[in-house]
Amino acid sequence: MEKRKSKKRKIYYGYLVVGLLLEILFLITAILVKKDFFAGINDSVHNFVLNTFLSETSDQAFKVITFFGSTAFILPLSMCLIVYFFCKKKYGKSFSTALVIGASTAFSIVMKLIIKEPRPAYMPTGLETSYAFPSGHTMCAVTFYMYLI
Repeated sequence: MEKRKSKKRKIYYGYLVVGLLLEILFLITAILVKKDFFAGINDSVHNFVLNTFLSETSDQAFKVITFFGSTAFILPLSMCLIVYFFCKKKYGKSFSTALVIGASTAFSIVMKLIIKEPRPAYMPTGLETSYAFPSGHTMCAVTFYMYLI
């Protein structure tokens, strides 16, 4: 029994270290974005994607892939997990699920307000009104799927 707890603890600490390293990498990226290190890369990537991958088929494929990272998918799935864990009397997992998703969302909002990276000029107005970086749905999706692992 003690051996099993020790193994779980090592796995937990491994995830914690990986999470902290990813946060450090994210913060470094955020600083570089704030200092305009990536100026012009958005346009280059946008033009590359338009010239290389633009087609009806790829557009539909990317819409499907993007849906699995969208708030419309992640939020209800998170709520189902929270309720499931709660009903199974696994209150710690229920709480940690809510905490992880909530903290990820809050962190994304705070970082957007600090960095204030405007959306690219070629983006249609009205679709998104918040700042461009960090991507809220990407951050939430990565957090959620990493949490599931």
